[in-house]
Amino acid sequence: MDKVYYYNRNGILKLTFGEDPYYMVLGTGEFKDQTWEYSDQFGHFGSFRRDKTTYSFSVAITSNSLTDYDALCDIFTDDILANEPGYLLINGWRLNCYVIKSEHSFYGKRDHVIAFEAVSPNSTWLRMVTRSYNGDPGGGSTGENLGRDYTLEDELMGRGYNYGYSQPESHYASIDLAGSGNGFETIIYGPQVNPVIYLDNKPVKVNITIDATQRLKIVSNGSVKTITILEPNGASTDAFVYRDKENTPFLTLGQHTDLTFGQIRFDFTTIERRSEPSWI
Repeated sequence: MDKVYYYNRNGILKLTFGEDPYYMVLGTGEFKDQTWEYSDQFGHFGSFRRDKTTYSFSVAITSNSLTDYDALCDIFTDDILANEPGYLLINGWRLNCYVIKSEHSFYGKRDHVIAFEAVSPNSTWLRMVTRSYNGDPGGGSTGENLGRDYTLEDELMGRGYNYGYSQPESHYASIDLAGSGNGFETIIYGPQVNPVIYLDNKPVKVNITIDATQRLKIVSNGSVKTITILEPNGASTDAFVYRDKENTPFLTLGQHTDLTFGQIRFDFTTIERRSEPSWI
């Protein structure tokens, strides 16, 4: 049976269902059912949307500790009172939600089951995976050195089109994702001058210089499209105006993405969406 995790609003793991003393009664199947609502006008279907915003699950407590009873419900209540959702995590997929209801059932002295109800703001399950690359000849933790040197007159970085950007080496990584229309977030570490990486032969480039203490953060996630400079003290500066205006850096990722880059250190986080958590 899949383990289910609950993280609070600050991203801290608070509960693991599948380890003593908390167990899901019916497993994770109750999170897999889905229905799509839609508009039908003159035989034309559109405006598809999920109607499932409420999820029910039951947890059995295998101890007779009153402290365990209280702890389970208090964790959910903390996020409710803060008016910020926590999230459930199944097989790496997360659902932002509030746990708004609980019903207690007792069977004998030790058998205690709590039925919960969670409500989600958008009923979208997300999977966010971060891959780090260090710009070494090996291409970082998962990159591969293609050994391609070039000049501005060559096809840059082994690509089929010369965008006019210069990098001293090229490294390569391949990423497989679920579905299409996925987003990404990348953090590029300084020092860098006009940093660029390529996603499926398309550049993600910002015309800016960052020093060794700064980081450049680019987010392309649905309607969220931002570029910011992050300072070591936690401050941030909007750098949207420095984006490459001829080739937008705000790309979407398909099921397979080829990532190409030069001597550059960066973290690359993929953001996948599903209407239910995957079975694997």
